[in-house]
Amino acid sequence: MAHIRVQAGLLLMALACATEMESDACPQLQRQMLQIASTKKHGDATFKTGYQLEVNMTKLSWLGKTERQCLQASSRTEVIYSACKKEAAYGWAWKDESSSENKISGKIRSLEYTDLCLSQTLHASTPWADAGWDIGSFPPIWSALQGDPLKLTRCDGKQHGKNLIFDTRKGDLQKGVQLQGTSCHHGTDCCVDASGSSSKVLVWECKKSTNEWAVNQKWFWEKFHFQ
Repeated sequence: MAHIRVQAGLLLMALACATEMESDACPQLQRQMLQIASTKKHGDATFKTGYQLEVNMTKLSWLGKTERQCLQASSRTEVIYSACKKEAAYGWAWKDESSSENKISGKIRSLEYTDLCLSQTLHASTPWADAGWDIGSFPPIWSALQGDPLKLTRCDGKQHGKNLIFDTRKGDLQKGVQLQGTSCHHGTDCCVDASGSSSKVLVWECKKSTNEWAVNQKWFWEKFHFQ
């Protein structure tokens, strides 16, 4: 019952903030109310909801992979895939997303590290300079590099040389979709790829959906909750 009284008190104070002159405490109260609104009550426990991003590694079972593996935030910088668990490190959610008939586009936020999002490292190139062309201060081309590992970086996008926006390629989240980021060098479409030879999650050339080895780029968004 204590948590109910706390929430009721916060609600009254938040209403006061909305109707009277704001104090220094108002922004903090608003953040607390948003945090409460984003949780789901179940008895005495508080559960958070999100998605697990699962990949079917059956075809690579000879490398010791189990049938289903999940995207995991293993630290504040590293992203891997491993056997699925009902823990925050395996939870993800869309952030600042937009949707159209054929795709969803947006950031993919970690539920373990809620200020961090999935990202690609971008590399600058100046092909015209390499070719000996003098075109003044023309800006470099930023692109991803095939084989680079995916990372976690701040969702506010203030870290230079990072891409945080991913698009779903044709498909349904629950039936599995490819996640396409910034193109690799020479304009090659690149996707989030579960490496067959390790637990790393890499930037790799997007495979055609008809390719039987494209399974490690097909991510199933399964709803789940954790305590």
